[in-house]
Amino acid sequence: MALIKVSFAEIIDILIANEVIPDRISDIEIDGSYISLVYKTGKIFPSVIEVTLQYLEFEKGALIFSISTGWLADKLLRVFPFEQSKYIQFDHPNIYIFVDTIIKDKFPVLQIEKINFNKERFEINFFTIH
Repeated sequence: MALIKVSFAEIIDILIANEVIPDRISDIEIDGSYISLVYKTGKIFPSVIEVTLQYLEFEKGALIFSISTGWLADKLLRVFPFEQSKYIQFDHPNIYIFVDTIIKDKFPVLQIEKINFNKERFEINFFTIH
């Protein structure tokens, strides 16, 4: 078994480099367990929605974040939801990032055992599959 410690910023960089985060998401900023971002709707109005995500937990292979927005942005996200993919699912008020699926696709010999969040860093325990 191995342990990797990575920050939110490093995880965001990895997700962007592997094209897991859609192009419609930009201006990503991290503060503790919160991630602020701008979501481009692809519509004339509103063209963007400002969103804040708060890390909740790792469960069943997914990092789970709650979505925090203003009242109007909350209503708009119900009309213009985030793009769905096999790596990211939007189920208001949460977003699920399926890191197990990402790892299996990119590194098929690795299996995540658990993920802990500790002071802006993730501690990922994993093992190899033979």
